[in-house]
Parts: sequence; C-alpha cells; structure tokens
Amino acid sequence: MRDLPREDVAGGVGLTFDDGCESDYTVAFPELVKRGLKATFYVVTSYVGRRGYVQWHHLRELRRYGMEIGSHSATHPCFLDLSPRAMAEELRRSKRTLEDRLGEAVASFSVPFGFVNRQVIAAALAEGFETVCTSQTRLANPQASPRVYGRFAVRRTDSLGHFVGIVARRRPTLWRIALVESGKQAGKRLLGRRVWLAFRRRCLERRG
Repeated sequence: MRDLPREDVAGGVGLTFDDGCESDYTVAFPELVKRGLKATFYVVTSYVGRRGYVQWHHLRELRRYGMEIGSHSATHPCFLDLSPRAMAEELRRSKRTLEDRLGEAVASFSVPFGFVNRQVIAAALAEGFETVCTSQTRLANPQASPRVYGRFAVRRTDSLGHFVGIVARRRPTLWRIALVESGKQAGKRLLGRRVWLAFRRRCLERRG
C-alpha cells in the first residue's frame, strides 16, 4: 500500500489482509511467494502470539520476502467510540510496537470494522502513517486521494469468479457489490454501531 501513490502502479491491484490471522502466514504467504506477488498484512498487535494468529517471527519472515506489515490498531476497537486521546494512544501504541519488533518504520494503517470519519483519518496521519485503508467499497484513485483508500472485501465464502470480477473491474460484479454495500450501510444506520457490531460478530461466529 505504501507504493500505491506512485504513478507507475496506476491500474494495478493492491492485496491486503486484515487482523493477522495465522492463515495469512500458512496459506496466503506461500501462494504469494509462488506467484511473485506482494501484499500488505495489517496486524492487531495485541493479537500477535495468540492461538490462531501470527507470531512475531512470522512477520519478520514476511518482511524478508518483501511483504509490507501495517497496523490494524493495538486492540481492534471501533475508533468512532474512542476519545481523541484514546484514539491517538491506540494508533501510537500499535505503530511503536510494530516498529520496535520489526526494526523499521511502519507506514500503513487499516481502520478496524470499517467505521471511519475525517477525525479517524486525521488522527492516523498525525501519528505518522502515510496511507490509511478503510472498508469503504470503492476503487483506489491515487491522484484524487493519495493517502486514503477504500477496498473491496474478499471472504473465504466468495467464489474465484467474484474475485476475478473485482480485479478485472467487471461492471456486473462491482454493481452487485455496490448493491450489497448500500444495504449494509442502511442496516448500520438503522441498527446503530453497537447493535450492528454485535450482529456482525454473530454472523462471523456462525461462519466459523
């Protein structure tokens, strides 16, 4: 993601993985290396070392192969529920931990849960992050917005055709995604953040 603002990557595809799940290392990483691809892995620093999540030596190996490690916060809170002070501390702590452990600057941040506003983005940039990824469903435009990027979520239940449709920017696929996204946004407004997050958590638990 730190390379996305460059003009010579216009029209390319940025691959990102959120949370720092163990499968990022055991499943995605080998496939990326096999194909000569790079990606950004956004990790929740307090999750590193837990069962089911990456270890610090995994992250160092990812870096040796040219993968980017970014912050997905320290504890994965909903940033809209945080005070400015707590927001800054969450950002600062995750960035410092990653930099201390990896021995290099960490330039990219991914907002947890997809709840974001101008204050969240401004706080991340103020803490020294060069790029901010949201869950807003839109194509990246480095010229119009060189530091803040929306993304298209791809889940394990999605088909290969769905993924190809996103990468190839096929209109039917993008239209379907936009329709689903508009429904999700309506649900968030209707239910409110807390109820929506509880509903989302239950859905993810049922998926296993």
